[in-house]
Amino acid sequence: MALRATGLVQSLILLCGKIFLIISIHWLAVENSIVLASWITGGVICLFVAGDAGEFNDFARESAFISWPLISAFIASISSFFDREFNVRKLEIAARQKIFLLFTTQALLACWLQFYFVLQTWLETYPSLLADDFSRSAFAIAIETQQQSFVPPGIELLEAIDKKLAQNLASRSWDDVRQWLEKEEYHQTLQAIAKQEAETILTPSEQKLWKLEGKLLPQEPVKTLKLGATWLGPRSHPRANCYEKSCTLEPDKTGVQLTCSRATQISLTSSSSDKSGEFCSSPLSN
Repeated sequence: MALRATGLVQSLILLCGKIFLIISIHWLAVENSIVLASWITGGVICLFVAGDAGEFNDFARESAFISWPLISAFIASISSFFDREFNVRKLEIAARQKIFLLFTTQALLACWLQFYFVLQTWLETYPSLLADDFSRSAFAIAIETQQQSFVPPGIELLEAIDKKLAQNLASRSWDDVRQWLEKEEYHQTLQAIAKQEAETILTPSEQKLWKLEGKLLPQEPVKTLKLGATWLGPRSHPRANCYEKSCTLEPDKTGVQLTCSRATQISLTSSSSDKSGEFCSSPLSN
């Protein structure tokens, strides 16, 4: 009578197969005097652990990479404690020092790998960090091709608001728009547009970390409306990352002509007292 393989039996057979495969790979590497035999074996172990994690793939992948150096160091140090017949060896001072240096160097490597995954998580959660300046960083290097193709979310927001604002004003008369500006009703309009566009452009974690604002300049007869976006999230310097663009509104035959400049980045310091600093400190939305 054939025994029917249940889920438990299948898992046990699979586990035994993996264990024997790991032992075989390590034995083959050692017999062929491969220098990195322990690290090859440690890598295979970590791959199996990550593959068995199922729904926790991301966490398991990171944990496997981080623990790989330490597992490999443990495998490499086994030969210092036991001989081929598994008799316990008495460790000399030189052997202890070698094992200590092995584990400390691999622990340092594991810390750097973990730091890499922390940075990756930050960049995935806060894409606006990619607009930061990494020139003075000792460990983060910006790839030129990525920087050239990357458009800061602040600029994307301002460009999107510009288009929506033009659609909003297209069917309105100049007198109506002039009252809309003078009564500062544009704050509510910009706030509604900004909220709508932020949900489309920004990640959920970033939506509360961008401050969007608008300011009407005292100019006649052409009205100038300045739009700005300030990044309030994590950054590598005390200065605020602020982007702005200017839009001019003037009457024409069809109603209102809206002309906007390209969005640009401006540099601010916490103690700045210039016009841009005042502009970026008056919140439109939180």
